[in-house]
Amino acid sequence: MAGAYTIRKETKERIQNDLREKMRLLVNVSKAGCGNTNDGNTSRRIFANPHTSSRISGINADLIKRFRVILEVISSGFTINAEKFAVYAHTTAMLYIGLYEWHPMSPTIHKVLIHGTQILSHAILPTRQLIEEVAEARNKHFRQYRIDFSRKFSTEDCNRDIMNCY
Repeated sequence: MAGAYTIRKETKERIQNDLREKMRLLVNVSKAGCGNTNDGNTSRRIFANPHTSSRISGINADLIKRFRVILEVISSGFTINAEKFAVYAHTTAMLYIGLYEWHPMSPTIHKVLIHGTQILSHAILPTRQLIEEVAEARNKHFRQYRIDFSRKFSTEDCNRDIMNCY
């Protein structure tokens, strides 16, 4: 087991170094006080260069392109043709399974590729309003409300005060 851990660690370091040198990207590096360097801009640059990203990561370039299209579609804010999306997502899922059957699909990828059409068909809000970016944009307001307008002696009271600012 120690051998697999070592291989995984060395592979991660190699990929991070290559991304830094070839694409000038810091990936999965902690940032003091605000998470890590994985953000929308980083992912856009990786998806914008699928062949370079493929050479560095070892992930199939066509799969990277397909994920880029899916991410652009679900974050576009336009009405999505559920039938076409279902076909595209299913084809992408089959490509993933065909190439990487040894690596289980993450729950998030599974939800998008396998259940995405159902989610799109039953969503009350447009997909643009459901993406993480919208919630992230509100974090600065929550922080300001917590600092300026809330009681600091109780977490419960603090949260109540933040919610009452709306």
